[in-house]
Amino acid sequence: MLAPQVLDLNSVVVNLEKMLRRLIGEDVKLRTVLDSSLARVRRTPDQIEQVLMNCRERRDAMPLGGDLTIEGPQCGTG
Repeated sequence: MLAPQVLDLNSVVVNLEKMLRRLIGEDVKLRTVLDSSLARVRRTPDQIEQVLMNCRERRDAMPLGGDLTIEGPQCGTG
């Protein structure tokens, strides 16, 4: 079992983006919105990678293609 690490989610997304594009195919446009102010998280790398790999399921929900966006949480003030 891997030990939790402090991870920069932006880096994880950037490192997996090429593989994700191959996974989802040409009919789905992948867009990533990175945020430099995003807090680091303490998780095992495979936990975060598994969440991102679930993009396959999103692709399956768009058999005719579409747009898939990965972005951090939006924190409102109000």
